[in-house]
Amino acid sequence: MRANKLFSNLTAILASIPTVGRLLLTLLLAFCPMPALAQPVAQGKKDQGLKTQDVYVAARSFWKKGALQHLGNGFANSVFVAGNDVYVAGHEPNAQGKDVATLWKNGKAQRLGDEGSWANSVFVAGKDVYVAGNKTDAKGDSVTILWKNGVTQYINNFFANSIFVAGKDVYVAGALSGRALLWKNGVVQSLSVEGIEDYNYLDRKARASSVFVSGNDVYVAGTVFLMGGGGTLFATLWKNGVAQRLYGDEKNNTTEAYSVYVSGNDVYVVGVELDQGRIATLWKNGVPQRLGSNGDYYIGASVFALGDDVYVAGCRYDWVTKKHVVTLWENGVPQLLSDDMPADYHISSVSVFVK
Repeated sequence: MRANKLFSNLTAILASIPTVGRLLLTLLLAFCPMPALAQPVAQGKKDQGLKTQDVYVAARSFWKKGALQHLGNGFANSVFVAGNDVYVAGHEPNAQGKDVATLWKNGKAQRLGDEGSWANSVFVAGKDVYVAGNKTDAKGDSVTILWKNGVTQYINNFFANSIFVAGKDVYVAGALSGRALLWKNGVVQSLSVEGIEDYNYLDRKARASSVFVSGNDVYVAGTVFLMGGGGTLFATLWKNGVAQRLYGDEKNNTTEAYSVYVSGNDVYVVGVELDQGRIATLWKNGVPQRLGSNGDYYIGASVFALGDDVYVAGCRYDWVTKKHVVTLWENGVPQLLSDDMPADYHISSVSVFVK
């Protein structure tokens, strides 16, 4: 359904094979980061309350302050709040059961595309609403679409994961054929990993998952997959096109990055570290904090900072029920939102916004 669909089926496959096999298969299928020890946080309870801020989470379904909001048959991928208006980007099936890119404003749906289209990320700047997504063309290729106030613009043929608007500049982060890409106002830049230690392999792949602009600086979070030397993955943060490898709690562990947020002088990146399980990890200025313990299967997919508070949304995989549990961390403390996500749910289609 989406270009990264390969990764969404990983949990179901891993459940059926030995531990060593899980590690090897994760390295092959998934699309790693400054050493510092971090204490795992305590596990939360489903009814644990949040602070007074309005916290919005989109992860197939949609929640406001922990309460489920209904979008009919829609699938929510991204949320943005502007003033009193709540925008959710995603897709819903038409009468023929085909997915159609959809934007909900305060719960009212607006169809954006034709069948075979998906809205992956939404951003509001002033009176303008921008949505980045994709459509499958007649050849079966993924075409990137930018909708501005509902008007369609075809911008390229890569897969769009994230959109950010700063002034008159529109940025879209994504991937194509193993390359991490950043689109800005019609110009596509391929993000390089040259110069990262000794990892200058000729055979490498990368994806850009999230983009954030602060002042004159453009930050992109993603993952690099090096094919040589048995294969390895590492979370990567690009600042103005220059790559920085992010290390996990254990330096040599595999890691991935899904989301970046900048607040003042602090840069937050969230993703996962593969140790004895997949452990949701938050990097603050390059220093990792585990949001779980060895043996857990938590994935952090979206991060938002407001004042001194940091919010992370993601999923926990339940090996017993074979389902994902949507999880929200506030300052490292988890709250379970839902336990009915299917095993094949796309784990990085999670978004958090705090007002």
